[in-house]
Amino acid sequence: MESNITFSIITPTCNRDWQLKRACESVQRQTYPHWEHIIVDDGSKNDVKAYIENIPYTGYTYIRHNERVERVMSYNDGLKVVKNDWVMFLDDDDEIMPFQLEYLTEAIKDNPDTKIFNWGGLVTNKKARWVRVRDPVQFEEKLEGEVETGQIVNGQFMFHKSCLEKTGLFPEARNCYEFADMAGIPGYNSKVRTLGNPWGNDFYMWYKLTRYYIPKKLDFYLYITHLRTTE
Repeated sequence: MESNITFSIITPTCNRDWQLKRACESVQRQTYPHWEHIIVDDGSKNDVKAYIENIPYTGYTYIRHNERVERVMSYNDGLKVVKNDWVMFLDDDDEIMPFQLEYLTEAIKDNPDTKIFNWGGLVTNKKARWVRVRDPVQFEEKLEGEVETGQIVNGQFMFHKSCLEKTGLFPEARNCYEFADMAGIPGYNSKVRTLGNPWGNDFYMWYKLTRYYIPKKLDFYLYITHLRTTE
């Protein structure tokens, strides 16, 4: 499939071998071939690179931290080496639909002036045997007010890498509360201790992007979130 549209997918990971395998295989199954997968090993105790090679898995870049430095610094290390034009995140315990990149390629072609896209996802709870829908966020103009963090998650949006010239990288924080202090999101620091995901790094990047760019909502479900406690 010939195209000049290319994707970089960033996955930080730490001590989640079999879950990482599922994420990697979901990238490998893509019907669109022009991608790179950047895996940032944040100080895992085991040999993640050897584990990936035994899947077997090709088309990835491997970065290792000798000790854990936490997720936002792992994302930054991935963002610093992206080679392709469109950037997205994939958590190590989630997966993407096999047609995701092909679908996004057509969306980019249909919306050549758009710098951010977001889409829907599915949330699975294997223990309780249910799947629920997480709808894509709709904004018709630049986001100016607060948005609940649960409305947008890693993997349900992408952006052109040129956006980083305005947004910059994540704050170099070593824990979630330090991150909240450094993020500079109105109202976020006061709420961080009550959030289900106290980091809110997904919401941070979304917030920064929508300071400058109007996102395009895609009414399709492309991302699968596996609730970690129900595996």
